[in-house]
Formats: sequence, C-alpha cells, structure tokens
Amino acid sequence: MASATIPGVYAAALLAVARERGTTEAVIASCRKLIDALSAEVLRPLDNPLVGKTLAKQTVGGVVAHEPKEIYDLLQLLVDRNRLESVAAILGETIRQFEAEEGIIHVKVKVAVAMTDDFRGPFDARIKHRQGQGAQLDISVDPSLIGGYTARIGDNYVDASIKRQLVEMRQAMLTTPVTDHLWAADV
Repeated sequence: MASATIPGVYAAALLAVARERGTTEAVIASCRKLIDALSAEVLRPLDNPLVGKTLAKQTVGGVVAHEPKEIYDLLQLLVDRNRLESVAAILGETIRQFEAEEGIIHVKVKVAVAMTDDFRGPFDARIKHRQGQGAQLDISVDPSLIGGYTARIGDNYVDASIKRQLVEMRQAMLTTPVTDHLWAADV
C-alpha cells in the first residue's frame, strides 16, 4: 500500500486538504507542473543547516508563490521536517493517488507511424471499452516497430508489432531441423 510510505502519507494528506478546500484540480495541475522542477538535486542545497530553515522557507516559498496555498504549505512543512528531498516523490504519489481514485489508467502505446484520426478513434474506443472510460492513451512513434504497435497498461505488455513477428519467424526458421526427408513420402 503506497499510502503507508512517507510520500504516500504526505500525498494523502495533501489530497485530503485540497478536497476539503475544493482545490483538488488546481493542486493536481500544480503537482504535474512542479514534479520535474523540484527534484531532489535542485532542493538538496536548501536542506542544509548552513542555509537555515528561514532562508530555505523563503527560497522555496518564492518558487511556489503563485501555486495553490496547499502546495506552498506542504513545502514549508517539508522544510521544517527536513524532507525537501522527498518533494518529487510526494508530488508523484499525489498524482498517482488522485488518478487511482478517479479511475484514470495510462496506456502507453508505441506505433510505427503516426495514427490517423480514422484509426485513432476506433483504437481509443477499443482501449476504453477494455480498460474503462478513465483510460488515457499516451501515444509515441517508434519507427523500429516497422508496423503494428506495442502497449503497456500497468504491468501488462502487448506486442502486436511486425518487428516481434519477424523476430519470432526468424527464430522459428533457425530452430527448425533441416533434413533431406522434408518432401519424402515415407516420413
């Protein structure tokens, strides 16, 4: 259970406060925006006794001054508790918990060529039919697939690519025993 981890506990608290104040969407948008910018490497220098908590709070507060109050308060609390290096993990866990509650599932699809609207519509509908209306397609192009697609849905991986079929065909040809009785009638 992720909520039993340190990031999980902070994320659950952040979501609870945001829900109570009616700012959930703004908080999640802020989390998505800040997750890469507030990495442990960026914040590590502020988590230093020589810098001091007052200066660290001012610096972090200035960075998130235009974000929702819940994000500002969270970062101030993390400075107090010497947990600034956990910010990215907490923001990521907040997004994950929110999406799990909303039934949002990310389906990472790689295709050989860009999908046309004529193909994408039915493909999207088929995925949503199988995974639920919360399924969101993250489509990228990978020309090495030659044709077809691959899809990752959580821990499940579907490989419907021409590349895989060619590899399997090659392997089958290499492992098939060669005999001179291939066309013999007495075999």
